[in-house]
Amino acid sequence: MPENLHHASIIFSPVSSFASIVSHLSKDILKNNIVEHSFRHTDLIIFESVSIGTDDINLIVDFNSRRALGKNKVMIITTQAITISAQNALLKIIEEPSPNTFFFFIIPSKSQVLPTLLSRFREIELDLKIEHSNNLALNPENFLKQPVANRMEIIKEVIVFLEKEKVTRGEVCEFVTEVVALWHKLHKKPKKESLKAIIAVEHFMRDTASSIKLCLEYLALAV
Repeated sequence: MPENLHHASIIFSPVSSFASIVSHLSKDILKNNIVEHSFRHTDLIIFESVSIGTDDINLIVDFNSRRALGKNKVMIITTQAITISAQNALLKIIEEPSPNTFFFFIIPSKSQVLPTLLSRFREIELDLKIEHSNNLALNPENFLKQPVANRMEIIKEVIVFLEKEKVTRGEVCEFVTEVVALWHKLHKKPKKESLKAIIAVEHFMRDTASSIKLCLEYLALAV
């Protein structure tokens, strides 16, 4: 827990680590008396959502507007994606929250956050071990080693996993982010066309309405 607590903090983490981060944060908030233990059920709120849209913003607005029963109130928010419209609606709340109100957002990737919103947060870096899937379908190193035809087969497998709920959209977005990061590391001077294609993929992956299959196929051809 930072000594000088910022009114709006953000943590980027694999989806698999969300639960442990929330548990760690909650304990620290109570231990450091940021929220008084006697008011932990009212002044410390945990909001978990697969994707945050404009309808969900009302919950955050309501929390921001009400008074704390103790000295402070804190909302911890975990999500795998935030729509562009929801991010725009968050701008003023995050920039000018009510007094004694603190927000912690936990999401998979920095690429999912608009620069205008990201600039209003203080990023917290945690020393976490990123757990890669044991399945080669979500292994970025294996994906990049394969020829395009094999990548397309991997994508088919990922889509089946999504349909059977063996993986989440957030985990696939996280996989794309790791593929892009590794690709950048391996190609210090990438071709302009490939770079444009990859930027486009990361942009569309932010939008929950976009087709994951099309994004992954585009990525397979670009890297």
